[in-house]
Amino acid sequence: MPVVIDARVAFAKIRALRLGIEQEPAMRAVGLALMSWVDRNFKQGGIESPWRPLSPNTVAARRKGSSAILQDTGRLKQSWTRAAGNPRVMGDVVFITSNVKYAEFHENGAGPYIIKPRRAQVLRFMTANGPRFARFVRHPGLPARKMTPSPGVVQDITARTVQSIVDRAEAAANKL
Repeated sequence: MPVVIDARVAFAKIRALRLGIEQEPAMRAVGLALMSWVDRNFKQGGIESPWRPLSPNTVAARRKGSSAILQDTGRLKQSWTRAAGNPRVMGDVVFITSNVKYAEFHENGAGPYIIKPRRAQVLRFMTANGPRFARFVRHPGLPARKMTPSPGVVQDITARTVQSIVDRAEAAANKL
């Protein structure tokens, strides 16, 4: 005795699922979720590992004397916004980037280096003890302050975002 299956409803749901999940919008949603993580990371001063506090000399040299890490002018934090072209989707890859040249030095850290004056005989800079003058400065370097999520966090954010998209598409398909 043959078994007859009316699969029209099932295939209608499959078509609805396929239509409800398009690659580019899904990747853009992943990119926006990653950008949201970067924003929270700046607000918390490091989600995965807390950023090392600023030295008293760095705080003294700040325009407003603020101790907010990586946020003296706000330019670096703002460079991660949608206005900077984020997120950019190319096929199955999503990019979130900063357009600020010094971002990589803060992300990865930098070893000690020497600062010399460009147009004058000496440098003038602020310290916790007031202004100083020197022919050169041996800068101790920059500690790494990760602004972007680790690969594990990227995987988690991606999985949660894609699952949310699938759940919404399933709910829409089930209404058929």
